[in-house]
Amino acid sequence: MPARKAFIPSQLDPPEHAAYRRLVDTLFTPARLAAMEEDVRALCNSLIDEFIDKGRCEFVSQFALPLPVLIFLNRMGIPSDRYEELAGWVQEHNSGKTAEARLAALDRIASFMRAILDRAIDGHHDDWVSELLQMRLGDQLLPRDDVVLPMAITIFFGGLDTVKNALAHIALVLASRPDLQTMIARREVNLANAVEELLRFRGLVNQQRIVRQDTAFEGAQIRVGEMVHICNGTSGLDPKANACPMAIDLERTGIKHNTFGQGRHFCAGAPLARLELRIFLEEWFARIPQFRLANDKIERSTGLINTIESLHLAWKD
Repeated sequence: MPARKAFIPSQLDPPEHAAYRRLVDTLFTPARLAAMEEDVRALCNSLIDEFIDKGRCEFVSQFALPLPVLIFLNRMGIPSDRYEELAGWVQEHNSGKTAEARLAALDRIASFMRAILDRAIDGHHDDWVSELLQMRLGDQLLPRDDVVLPMAITIFFGGLDTVKNALAHIALVLASRPDLQTMIARREVNLANAVEELLRFRGLVNQQRIVRQDTAFEGAQIRVGEMVHICNGTSGLDPKANACPMAIDLERTGIKHNTFGQGRHFCAGAPLARLELRIFLEEWFARIPQFRLANDKIERSTGLINTIESLHLAWKD
């Protein structure tokens, strides 16, 4: 991928990064998340209603995709009738087979978000896009095309792919572990802690960064201005970080992983992701306490996100 500053604040360095990050953080305060909890819970159960009596589902398309994406689009003020198409654009950018395909997907998303900003700029509405347009640094509104649009694109990416794949990875792990399913269904473990352990075991987010100076790493020559792809999704499996890392221990303490990044670039939307994942464990296991893989045809791809494209689950004979 060519080096393109399309994402604010994630592609900014200090001190510029901090000011924009503080603005994004205002969208994910504890009070705002608490106000969203019932909507997440209601949608979770509505989706389960659609397939529970059938005894099986294709988990990605019927649950993992619509749950976080519909919640997110509602908060952004984006019509939800095209949610599958929009999520497909994000997946193409994150896991497309060629740089050309990934850049074409980014251009489609940028054009779409520019149209959403055009629609919202006429009046203030109760959604995140409208809030971005009203944000200020000092007494100045943020420049729309140079700042608001890249901020909106960054938030858009965070909401349409990451949680979907976290849900799919967690469901895949648990499908072959009825013992862990029992612990969760009986609430024998703290579910927030269980979420962290499952995220550690199946880290799914990789990173891209722009090289600031010529260097060599493990025999590879890396030049200033190039984009490097850092496959840090497996960092939670490092035995120096977590003892016995290949064992899933839902009661593990001191869990270390980089699924939401680290340092100043830690994911601003992580609290929302954790909320959605916890509610998934609460509501799913209250209604489907045991499930299994319906078949072994699991489609995967990788890129910025380690993606599960389809996952068939069953809980009846």
